[in-house]
Parts: sequence; structure tokens; C-alpha cells
Amino acid sequence: MAAPWTVVTAGREADLEVLAVQGRRITRDLRALETGLAGSQAFDLLAVQAQNLARSRGEIIGLTVWDAAGWPLSWGGQPYAAPPQEVPAEPVSRSLSLDAGGTVLRIWTPFANGGALLLESRSLTAPAMGSVQDSFASGSPPGRAGATLFIQLAALLGLALLLIRLARRRWGPGPFSLLVLSAGVWVLRTWLANLMYSGALLDAGALSSPAVYASQAPFGLFRSPLATLLTGLALALQAVLIVRASRHPQVAGAWRWLISLAGGAGVMGALLICARAGLDSRLDLAGLARESPSVERLAVLMGLVLTLWAPALLLLTSLFRWQRGRPLLRAALALPLLSALLFTFLARTTEEARQELVMENLRPLLVHQDADRQQALTETRDLLQSREGIARELATALADGTGDALAFHLWRTSELARQGYHSSLEIYDGAGSLAGSFSLAMPPPIPGLAGEVAILEPMPLEHLVFSTLSQEQAVMSSRWPVNDTENHITGVLALYIANDEGNIPALSTTAEPLPWTTVGADTRRLLRGPPLLTARDTEGTVLWSSQAEPAPLQAGMQSRIDIQKGIWQDSFNHGHRVRLFYFAQGDIIYALGYPLDSWVRLLAGLLRFVLMQTICLLLLAAVAYLLLHPLAGLRREAVLLVNWFRSSWGRKLAAAVLLASLAPLLSLALLLRAPLERQRREGLHALGLQSLEVARRVVKDSMVAIGGDPSPPMPSDETLYWLSRVIRQEIDLFVDQQLVATSRRGLFTAGIVSPLPDAEAYRRIVLEGKQISLPSPSSLPAVPPAVSAALGRSGHGAAMLRLPFSRQEEAVAQSGEEVRERADLATAAVALLLLAAAILVGRTTAGRLQRLTHATARLAAGGEDFLVPLSGQDELSRLTRSFNDMATTLSRQRADLHRRTETLENLVRHAPIGIVHLDAQDDILMLNPAAKRIMAGGEHAEAGRKILQALQRSPYKRGLSALIASPRTHPASTLTRDLEPDAGHDTRLRAILVDLPDERGDRLLLLEDITESVRSSRLEAWADMARRIAHEIKNPLTPIKLAAEHLRRVHQRQDPDFSSTVERTVATILTQVEGLREIASSFSHYARLPEKKTQLLSPGELLAETLAPYGSSLGPRVRLEVDIAPSLPLVRVDPALIKRAIVNLIENALQAMPAGGELRVRASTDEARETILMEIRDTGMGMDEKTLARVFEPYFSTRDSGTGLGMAIARRTVQEHGGSLEVTSAPGKGTSFIISLPAAGENS
Repeated sequence: MAAPWTVVTAGREADLEVLAVQGRRITRDLRALETGLAGSQAFDLLAVQAQNLARSRGEIIGLTVWDAAGWPLSWGGQPYAAPPQEVPAEPVSRSLSLDAGGTVLRIWTPFANGGALLLESRSLTAPAMGSVQDSFASGSPPGRAGATLFIQLAALLGLALLLIRLARRRWGPGPFSLLVLSAGVWVLRTWLANLMYSGALLDAGALSSPAVYASQAPFGLFRSPLATLLTGLALALQAVLIVRASRHPQVAGAWRWLISLAGGAGVMGALLICARAGLDSRLDLAGLARESPSVERLAVLMGLVLTLWAPALLLLTSLFRWQRGRPLLRAALALPLLSALLFTFLARTTEEARQELVMENLRPLLVHQDADRQQALTETRDLLQSREGIARELATALADGTGDALAFHLWRTSELARQGYHSSLEIYDGAGSLAGSFSLAMPPPIPGLAGEVAILEPMPLEHLVFSTLSQEQAVMSSRWPVNDTENHITGVLALYIANDEGNIPALSTTAEPLPWTTVGADTRRLLRGPPLLTARDTEGTVLWSSQAEPAPLQAGMQSRIDIQKGIWQDSFNHGHRVRLFYFAQGDIIYALGYPLDSWVRLLAGLLRFVLMQTICLLLLAAVAYLLLHPLAGLRREAVLLVNWFRSSWGRKLAAAVLLASLAPLLSLALLLRAPLERQRREGLHALGLQSLEVARRVVKDSMVAIGGDPSPPMPSDETLYWLSRVIRQEIDLFVDQQLVATSRRGLFTAGIVSPLPDAEAYRRIVLEGKQISLPSPSSLPAVPPAVSAALGRSGHGAAMLRLPFSRQEEAVAQSGEEVRERADLATAAVALLLLAAAILVGRTTAGRLQRLTHATARLAAGGEDFLVPLSGQDELSRLTRSFNDMATTLSRQRADLHRRTETLENLVRHAPIGIVHLDAQDDILMLNPAAKRIMAGGEHAEAGRKILQALQRSPYKRGLSALIASPRTHPASTLTRDLEPDAGHDTRLRAILVDLPDERGDRLLLLEDITESVRSSRLEAWADMARRIAHEIKNPLTPIKLAAEHLRRVHQRQDPDFSSTVERTVATILTQVEGLREIASSFSHYARLPEKKTQLLSPGELLAETLAPYGSSLGPRVRLEVDIAPSLPLVRVDPALIKRAIVNLIENALQAMPAGGELRVRASTDEARETILMEIRDTGMGMDEKTLARVFEPYFSTRDSGTGLGMAIARRTVQEHGGSLEVTSAPGKGTSFIISLPAAGENS
């Protein structure tokens, strides 16, 4: 068979080099196979490699291993090359232009021991002769056009959003900014559209073609898919700008009414545009057929949905005042509804377009079919007769034996090829022998014209009838001789065209791929398949039908048909609804129509349409949001969304129920796809096997040996052609690797179908000895599925019959598609039910919980209406009952607590003692009126202020500040001080600082006016002191009296020993008088301390001087430990008085440790370094609480000796220096005295 390519092209060196590398790699893998180049492993390897290359390159790949003699050993994919005359011994790479359309890259990679691997990478292109409309009819796949669309959207969005940000910064959100931004958006839209149309920015291709979609809207806003998308996007941006501007105070009142009117008018206009979308488009906008969505279709649909959404946003915003919330987010929820509305319009207008197509386009084709075929044949004949150099081309082909290639080349350039008519072109040499032919769905050529060439003249059109196997084929033909320059007959050309209802290209049911024509593609796409056509006579007998079993003609239909208008009728055909248009033409009644979409397909299409549109537009909105907001804003919105989700238990419950239900549902839906696909393949295989068995039996019968001939003749193309018309299926017959007969010889000649048998079928039947080979699911998508069967072996070799699926596959695919759509709808319906159930369960449960939450809030707020009604007996009901019981108990307790709180507040409010509640930072939390009154000058004392700030003008500032700054010795400690006021005040104050036993570190400051108590206590103390002094004086007076009386008696007796007696009695009197003097001195010292002579001293030096005499006099049983912090602040004190007080404390400590112990003396400062702390601690006997309470009372002592004034004098000395003396003790644990003295300031 001659090669179908004619021209060697250049410019693809890079692709050739890449494929050459792949070829060398595959040859290395082939050489490593154990079964050789013709075994099963080689077929498997080539199949896998061809599949991988096809997926990576997006082209048709063929791999063939040829031996040195040009015989194929193994192959994979779709090889198209004919057996080469000579297999090259060196690597060869070529780029060839195919006469059938497209290019092929051919890489020869030779083996070392002879033979070579041929790698073919083929790409088909649209026909050069086709119209622009035809080339754009099916839309562009998502490739370069998708990138162009993405760049357009990104450019318009980016520029528009940049303009919005700049305008906001410059003019704000007012009316002027709205006008500027609106003008900018539409200028950008127009500018970008003009750039795309002119190709200055990018080649938009079909996106800018009015042939794909063009609306009659004014100003050309919807004149193409690109214009529709840009207009929809501009309208959406315009609506967003108006909504945002409507929040401005200047845009109110009449402006909002104008927005409402604009929104309503825009909705009406958008509805009108969408209502005609199906009529204005050559695309299947509704998308009811399962096919890959083209970029043009996506552009049109997104533009239309945005066109609907923009005025709807304005209308809803103005009517429902959505501008107060999140209008864009809420309006986004309308996208599914708008998509469903658009789908309804498209489905209706698509149905109108289908009926219009049948009546206005297809009906005239049937009426004028004979004239159209005759005109096409005449134009082709005239074209070939006037072709320059045809005699030379014919002579060359006859000399080279390339008549088939020339026949295809001449036919390919004719009107017959462009229209896709079933026709053929035959070439005869000067002797009348057949030299070459090409036929498309036509009977095989006449073997020869012997005896007719010499008398052959150009003939007018001739009507012929070919028949065999009870089948007839009416044809029109034209034959004419081709003369050279000397008027000698070089050869004869013969044209044939089928002359029946099946040969109308727009109505053709042929499924073979014809890359040079797209006639009928629009019809098949709009009708979602080939049209249904049946021709009957007036009696109702079927004359011709495109279906094996056409829909029956209803009774009385002949009498109801209007010859001029026709009639529409819905009927059923094999369980499927069809819509047929009946009309009469002469004595023939035609039924022309299409299958109707079932409710399953409509609902499935609606579901796919809404999901696709919603996802695309939400992605577009997400891109716009990312461009308009920084990542921080996006992160903030995400956090808000997550918090919104987490804030409701009902939402979380609904989501959990939905996820738990959808996961197994979707898994089940995915698992069901495999059985459904297997069922589809089994149905397809069953139909194929039916036709295969018929063809196999007929072909076997034709191969029966006659007269014992071991090599019976093989069936011819003619036999298989007529057999294919009987079984309505194409047939190919192979012997070993060679095609010996076929019912579609023209497709092999054109290089559209591979001349080699299917690699998988060949391996199974010839190499593995199986009888039947069915296509596997893993076959290449570009490889047409076929069923093959073995015919046995004869003298010719191993015969194999192949029946490619076409019409059977389409019928089974439609049935399987409906099953899948039912499964998808069931999945979607169950998913929606689960969603509704999840929302219902979530809302019901959340509603009951919300009632509990509201009741809890009312209970917490002190309300009375907190009981929750009971419903049911489930866990929530029991929880509600428990809540009601708890709430009732709490209510009673709250009433009781309220009464107690009122009582306590009254007590605190009217208490004569001042009460101040302080936190750990000494902030006032609460104080009563008595505290304000007692702290004279503390008018700034109020809750929330620092206590030290409140005491700025208080006469007790110094004493209270020292008390508050005192360190805590242990938790829940209590410090008590009696405070003297500053000069000018005579009120005495007792302050008690109590550490509260809590973790917060709060304290309670109690203030008591003890002026009267002190005065009374002082009188009592003086009275008690007088009694004690009298008692003390009485004791020495008795011996004085007795000594005086004794002296008088001795004197009266004139005792000779009078002088000695006088000496003794006088000594006694003097001793007692000295005791009286000591008593008087102690009392005088306590009553009035000597005048202080203060000076700045270091606390460390003061203690060191005081402790110096004890360094060597304590003895071994008492251990002295001194700890003086370094760098202590100075103090202003009278050293003699302070030393006397410290010595008094040390002496008491030593007397408390008669058996020895440890005496610790420590000096430190507080955290603010405002108070010096001196601690004298012993490990002696300690004191009980009763003794501890009286330790500072004058004349109180636990010893027999002493006056009991030492502790009182020490405390008074410290207080006179502005400090305090505190004591802590416990029996058996020792005693600790702490002297607190204020540190001298920097200016002291």
C-alpha cells in the first residue's frame, strides 16, 4: 500500500531528537527480552511504551519492529506505516506532512543484527478547507486556550483590583470614587478585549470567534465567548463597587431606589440574554452529554452566570439591606440558584434549537438530497477535469504503482471529501485495468474497463445500482478519460457517490473519524448523537432507516401529516423517548428526529452544571479575594470561619454526621463505578460477539476448500463490504500480520486506520492460540476498541477477523451512561438527604442545648424565668430535668445568699471599724464609710486606687505605709499596730493587717479609733501602776519603819550598843531608800524617755557595736549567728536608745534559753528598700498566746526579778523612731522580735 504522506517538513528537530532518545531506549529494552522481538513480551513492552508516550505527548503513537525484509515482528499502539521497501540500516528521523491532515514524526532505530524499530508520533489537525465555524464547532480542549483564558482573567482582575485599591486610598468609598472606578473597570474591559481580538497580547483563537457564540445584545458586549466572560466579570465588579458604595452616608434614599431599579432592569435584561443563549451558541452549553468541557463553553457559562449574578446582587442588596452584613458572602450563596436558573433556560432554548435544526436545516437536506449529491459530484468532476498537470500526475502514479495514493490525494482535494459524502474515485490505466482507488463507505471498485477505454468519452452523470447478498446500493457515477498533451489517453478517472438517504453528511451515522471534514459535527453535537431518520412509503413500509428497529408509525399518522408544515410526535423506541418530525416528500414519508433527554439525564446534567459553575466562580472569587486582601486578612477570615464553626455544637454535630455518612456513601459510589463499567463492557462484548459470530460464519463458509484445494481463496473487499451492510458493522480480515480484505479499504488507504491488526488481539489469538480477543479496559484511549476472532489456519497462514466497535459502542455507552447517571443521582440524592438529616439533627439538638444555654444565662443574670420545658425521655431530657432541679436549688440558695449578703453589707457599711480590702498589688478593692472617716485626709480613698495614693494626706501615712510594707512572715499572718497621728491631731489609731488565706494574696486592713480606749486604758494603766508603785514602795517602807522603831527603842533603853545599832539600822534604811530611788528612776524613764539625739547610722555598724560585748561572754552553750545584708540604707536614730532597746531584747532572749541554744540576729530591707528590718530570734522556751498578748504591757513579767518595763520601754523607743516592734512566738519553738525602722531618704 502506498504511503499517504507527500511532503517532508522541517522545524521539529527538538521533537525528533527527544523521540530518537526514546527509540534508542526502547530498542535496548527489546534486545534484553528472552522471547525475542516477535514474542509476547515484545508486544507487552511496546504496548506499555506506546501508552506512556501517548499520555505524555498527547499524540497518537505507533511502535513497530520490522525485520530486515520489511516484515512486522511486533508492534504496539497505532502504527500506520506501510511495509517499507527497504529497512534502513542507520538511524533516520523525518517530519512528514500527511495528506489526510496533520503531521507524523518517524524515527527509525536499527538493530545490530538487522531490522529496525519504527516510532511514529502523529498529530491530526483541522482541515484547511473547513470553514471557521466548522473548525470551532466542538470547542477547544483545556490547553493553550485555557492558559489564554486564565491570563485574561488574571489581567482584568489584577488591573481592576489595583485600580480599586488606588481609588480607595485617594478618594475613599464615596460617589466620586464609584464613578471613577466604574469608568476604569469598563475601560479595562474594552481595552483587554480589543487586545485579544487584535492578537496583540495573545491569540485568543475560538474564544474570540462569533461563530462559537454571539448574542444580539447591544454594543457587542456578548459577541463572543471572550466578550461574554469579560462583560460578566466587569458587571460583577461593577455590582460589587455599587454595593460597597451604598454603605457611604451620601449614597442613601433615592440612590438606593435607583440601585433597586437598576438591579431589576439588569435582571430582566440578563434573563433575556440567557433565554436566547442556547439559540445563539453552537456549543452544548447545557452540557447534558458527558464530554470534556471546552474552554469556550466555560467562558460563555461563567460570563452568563456573572451577568445574572451582578444585577441580582444589586436587587437583593437594595431590597433586603444586605449591606449591613456580609452582602458578597450572602450573595455567593445565590450562585447555585442562578446556575440552576441558567441551566433551565439553556435546556429550554437547546430544545428549541434542536427543533429549529430539524425543521430549518435537516429537512431541506432531505428534500434536496438528490440535487445536493449531484451538485457535489459535478463540482468534483469539473475540478478534476480542470486540474493542471493531472495527466502528468496520473502517468507518474501508473509508472510508480502509487495509484491508490494518487486516488486518495485527488479525492481529498474534492468537494466530496470536504462534505464527507460516501463516495469513491477510481483510476484506470490506458488498457482499462484498475490502477488505484479510494472509497469511503462505497462498494469495491469495478475490476476493469477492458474494451471501453478506446471508445470512452466524457459521460454525463449515470445512475447505477450495485447489488449482492440481497443488498442493493444505488449510486451516481461519472467517468472520463485523461489525455496527455498529445491527446493520448493516459488513463481514466471514475467518480461514484452513494445515492440514498444514508448519504447525507449532516445526517450520516458513520462513526469513522474523518479529520478532513466536520460537516455534521454540529448536528451530532446538538442532537447528542446522529439524527434518527426513517423513510417509509405511503403504506408505512420502511424503505430506509438509520436504526435497526425504527420507532413504529402510529396509526392514522399518514392522514394527519401536513405536507407543508409537518407534525411533531413523541414516541418510544426500545424504552427510550424520541421526538420525531414527520413530513411527506412525494410518495415518501420521512421521520426525522432525535432522542429526548430522560429526567435522569436532565437531573444529572443539572447537578453537573451547578457544581461546575459554582466551583469555577468560587475559585474566581477566591482569586479576586487573594488579589484584593493580603495574606493576613485571609488568615483572619479563615480564623473567623473556624471560630464560627467551632462556636456551635450543632454545626459540629451536623458536620460529624455528614462526614460519617458521606464517607461510606462516596466510597460505595466509587466502588459501584467498576461494576457498572464492567457491565457496560460485557454488554458491548455481547453485541460485538453477536455480530462477530455472524461474520465469522459467513467468512468461514467463503473460505471452504473447493475440490480439495488446500488453499481456498480469501474473501474479497467486496464480500466484506456487502456483509458489513447486512450486520451493520465494519469488518477487517488479517492473515498473520497482513490485511487481506476489509469493508473500509479507503480508511486504510488514507492512513486513518492502522494496516496492522490490534497488537493485543494478535498476541492473544496468533501467539497464545485463543479463539476470541475482547478489548481490555487498559487499552489506549485513542485506539478504537474492537473484538477479534480466529478463523483457523490455512495455506495462507493464521486468519483473524476483526470487528471494530462503533455504533454498538455508542448504543451501549448511552445505556451505561444512563446507569451511571442514575447512580450519580442516587448518590447526590442520598447525600442531600444526609445533609438535610445532619442539619435537622444538629439544629434540633443544638436548639435544645441553646434553650439550656439561654436558661443558664438567665439564671446567671439573676432572672426568674429559667426553667426549661421538658420534651421526651432521652439524655437531653434528663439533662434538662437535672438542670431545672439544680436551677431551683440555686435560686433558693441565691435568695438565702442575697439575704446574708445584704446583712453582711449592712454590717460592713455601718460598722464603726474601718475595713479596707486590698489585693496583692495593694489596690483598694473595697472600703466602708468608717474607713474613709477614720483615715482623716484620705478623701482620695476609693476602690481601684492604690492604698498609698489614698494615704497621701492622711495623718497616719507613715505608720500605715510601714505596716503595709511589712513583710509576710507566714501565710494568714496578722500584724497589729497602734499609730500616733502627726502633729495637730490627737486621734489614736489601731491598724490590723490580716493576710487572707487565698491564692490571690489579698489582705484586709482593719482600722479602729482607739483614742478613748487608749485614754481609758491609760487611766487604768496609771491606776494599776499606782497600785504597783504603792506596792513596790510599801515593801521598802516596812523595813525602814521597823528599823526606825528599833532605833527609837534602843535609844529609849539607852542601850550601850546603840552606836552599832544605829549603824545597822541606818544601813538598812539607806538600802531601802536606794530601792525606792531605783523604783522612782524606772517609772520616770518609762513615763518620759530622754530627748532623742538622732544621727545617720549604718544598721550593720549599729548592730555590730551592740553585739560586741556578747562576743566572748555568752559561753559555749549559746551560739550567736549574725546575718547582716550588705549595702543597707542608713537610718536616722538615737544610738543610745536603740542600743538599749536591742540589749533589752537580747537579754530577754538569753534568759529564755537557760539550757543554751541559738541566738540569731539578722538585718535586711524590704523590696522597696524603704524599711530596715532587724530580727532577734531565739530557740528558747517560747510563749503561749496569753503571755504573747501581754508581753508589751508595763510591769508585766514572767520572772520574779525585774520591774516588767523592759519590753514596754523597748517598744516605745522603736515607735518614737517611727518604727514598730513585732513579736511572734510559740511554746517550745522560740521567740522572734522584729524591729522595723524607716530608712533615711537621700536628702536626709
